[in-house]
Amino acid sequence: DSGEAFGHRGNGFSYGWKCDVSASSMNRGAFNRNRSVFTALENTLVESDPFSRCVGQEWRIKLPPGRYHVEVTVQDPQSDSNASGILVQGENLGFPPVVGPPGIGVRRALFVDVIDY
Repeated sequence: DSGEAFGHRGNGFSYGWKCDVSASSMNRGAFNRNRSVFTALENTLVESDPFSRCVGQEWRIKLPPGRYHVEVTVQDPQSDSNASGILVQGENLGFPPVVGPPGIGVRRALFVDVIDY
């Protein structure tokens, strides 16, 4: 993810953020970090709304109805990460307020039932 607003991605999926945050200097996908000991995915960083400019900021994906296993990982290879306020379908995932030290990720998972698009 690179912080773009919700829309079709040309890969068969529609997903994205309520408000586009791709212009933020921290949101250039894997190109913003180049720590060789981390994968391209681990080097990707998206700050969803660092200045609280988007009320109700959220990330969505369009999926057919069903039960899905959702994993969320908070990790930054260069800094501690603010993990407060992370919800999935309104459920707090119980992340600590700050995840660190740099390079150490914390993962949470749950099952989500999608009943409509």
